[in-house]
Amino acid sequence: MLRQRGDHASRLAPRDDFAALGELELRRGRYEVARDHFGAALALARNPMERRFLDRRMATCDQTDPQPGYYEQLWDRVLDSSKSHLEAEERRRGIISVCR
Repeated sequence: MLRQRGDHASRLAPRDDFAALGELELRRGRYEVARDHFGAALALARNPMERRFLDRRMATCDQTDPQPGYYEQLWDRVLDSSKSHLEAEERRRGIISVCR
């Protein structure tokens, strides 16, 4: 059965909202704010697996630098891959890039 737009059951649960906000703040380097969001999600968690996951995310927030350079390396790889793909497409189409 398809859910109608506006049906509250079709939306994410509040704990999912808190967890998502926590993840965004963690990636921004705002560890205390992220920890607060993960704590709010943990208070609403319904099963042991969710609790363990959120406990680990909170522990990550307690570290000084949870994943040093991880996101920078990730975006560098993504951008390099995109650049390579675009250059290959240009060569395939016979287009010469002006920005070299």
